[in-house]
Amino acid sequence: MKTHLRFLVLFLFCFGFSKAQLILTKAANEPVAGDIRKAASYDSTSAIPKNTGLNQSWNFSSFTSGSYTETTNFVAASSASGYSLYAGATLAGLRGQNGVEFYKSGTNTFEFMGEYDISSGDFMQLTNTGVFFAWPISINNTYSDLGSGIEVSGSSTTALTGTLSYIASGTGTVTLPGGLVYNNCLQVISSILVNFGSGTNTMVMDQKNYQYFSNGKKFPIAEINYQTNTDLSGTTKDSWIMLNNMDAPVGINELEHSGNMISIFPNPADQVIHLNLPCKTFDCTIRIIDVNGKIVMNGPQQETLNVSGLDVGIYTLELIDNDNVSHQRFVINR
Repeated sequence: MKTHLRFLVLFLFCFGFSKAQLILTKAANEPVAGDIRKAASYDSTSAIPKNTGLNQSWNFSSFTSGSYTETTNFVAASSASGYSLYAGATLAGLRGQNGVEFYKSGTNTFEFMGEYDISSGDFMQLTNTGVFFAWPISINNTYSDLGSGIEVSGSSTTALTGTLSYIASGTGTVTLPGGLVYNNCLQVISSILVNFGSGTNTMVMDQKNYQYFSNGKKFPIAEINYQTNTDLSGTTKDSWIMLNNMDAPVGINELEHSGNMISIFPNPADQVIHLNLPCKTFDCTIRIIDVNGKIVMNGPQQETLNVSGLDVGIYTLELIDNDNVSHQRFVINR
């Protein structure tokens, strides 16, 4: 039952912040097709500040680079694998090679509908979708919602029910590694409690996420996550730190997997493009995505691609190497 352990965190990291005020809004902050979220993992060996209230200071400068990056590409739901399982979905998040998350945009809400694994066919499907955020959000705002559905893994189907809640709990200054200081930030604490199964075959996942939003940044600049899982075998605890990789100091696979390491020529192109890629083992995957977020080509790594069947326009080439994703844009102009 591993699929449910990451979708909550990956989604919560995706929301942005309004540019002028400490208010999260649908227009400014809800993910749309074409958005790309890239986050970097970090570690800490000392106590992490979690103070709440007005005019606080959260100093995370002692964080050290972790071991991985995570990238989610947002596309129209109808263009993503597994879409038939999620009627009403408006947006999908493509994470790595196999993970697809589905969402529904409401009038004032953004709801999670489930997650699909391309390689295995396993999926989580919420028949009662879970509202992560209700727009707008400002200091002291609170919200709570119930969700329910199933998780299917192979021939096993498990029922799940959960409660999702949050509070905009603080304002202040965030200091990140490298001396990056952000004033006028908003702290949002989200709590997620999910029960899997029934009777004696149950598991409870209890997760708390501290998110920090800054003016002028679409994605949270920092997120600290704590999770406790309890089942018949006992209790396990885990935690992880993610920073917006646009702000994080270069490191942890950044040089290896930066989009700048992909060379596409000719650019603009006509019939064929040639690729100089950082992944030399030929076990990577290549996707080409159009400006509407639709995947128009998908296959194994190649050094030459025939693009004669694509329309004139701007495209993004995506190279997927395990959990690392690199991007480079190119133009077709005939």
